[in-house]
Amino acid sequence: MQRAEVERTRPHGECRHGADVLKRSEFIFKVRGVLSSAPPVATFFTPITVMFAVSPMQRALLFTIALASLPRPALADALVHMAISPSRYADAREALVDAIETEGLVPSPPSRFGDMLARTGAALEQPVPVYAEAEVMHFCSARIAWQLARENPVNVAQCPLSMAIYTLPGEAGVVHLAWRTAAGDSPGTRAADALLQRIARQTADNAGRSSLGR
Repeated sequence: MQRAEVERTRPHGECRHGADVLKRSEFIFKVRGVLSSAPPVATFFTPITVMFAVSPMQRALLFTIALASLPRPALADALVHMAISPSRYADAREALVDAIETEGLVPSPPSRFGDMLARTGAALEQPVPVYAEAEVMHFCSARIAWQLARENPVNVAQCPLSMAIYTLPGEAGVVHLAWRTAAGDSPGTRAADALLQRIARQTADNAGRSSLGR
């Protein structure tokens, strides 16, 4: 029987407000917390204002402190992993493309991540491969893109959506999917996450059936 295991590797953190705004006439550097769940933007778009007057070293230190103070959803989102077994890479890849197209979307040319690592491994003294095969598929829903953009213009950084597919050396009959959830909690991000989950579920269903039939 085909099975799919799903793992969420890092949950969203809680939103915490940053430092109070400091007002002085010296040089002020503003780092704004990017939170895609801004309904409206003014409510959750929390500025962390860092004041400094001077040297590059001090600037770098204060910038690091400012980033560390940002709300967690601004800095990190969750990675979700699904293992499909039994399956083969070619079957699962075809099923993934079909699942994306079933949603009315057109995948962009894939990022051949595994090939890139294979090409650069020797030069970087990395002789042991991590993946047998690995690609990242990119796709965009215009409806969800509009929704995210209306919620917060900074959400442009969340587009396009993507899903990785890979196999591991010495692990026969198992194909892995991995994707990044949308950062924040809003109607747009929830729609994006639901789309990714539908694509993953349909891929697992179709990849398992096609593999078992051969």
